[in-house]
Amino acid sequence: MSKLATEYAITKMNIFLDNDIEYNTLVLGSIHNLPIKYDRIMDWDTPDGDNVNFMFPEINSGEWNLIINCCCEHMYPMSEVTLAGVYVLQSNNFDLGRYINKCDNLQDHINQLGLDHIYFADRKIFRGYEYYTVIGEKD
Repeated sequence: MSKLATEYAITKMNIFLDNDIEYNTLVLGSIHNLPIKYDRIMDWDTPDGDNVNFMFPEINSGEWNLIINCCCEHMYPMSEVTLAGVYVLQSNNFDLGRYINKCDNLQDHINQLGLDHIYFADRKIFRGYEYYTVIGEKD
């Protein structure tokens, strides 16, 4: 939805990442063509007809230890992803009638993530809408 919001999440992510760890990065959804290194991107609506919402077995069998999803409103709750690793997750309260997982506030977003540890949680307004950014980890 907002490149500004995604830039914000990525900037915060870079503060919390351990530079001594080699990350194998999975991006779910869009990163608005921002110049970040990732190993794989899986969108919720790909040209070949895949829908990431039905690809949880493939996601959970991966070797990723950094999962970025700045479009959580488009997907089933991230508690469905069970990989151990660091998560950068963002949602918003914007509703076009097509989002399957819109959150009304930061706590709603946190409640559906399934994180074991939360390192950062913030609500910020971009273009008149609230965005909820959470960085945490699953064991």
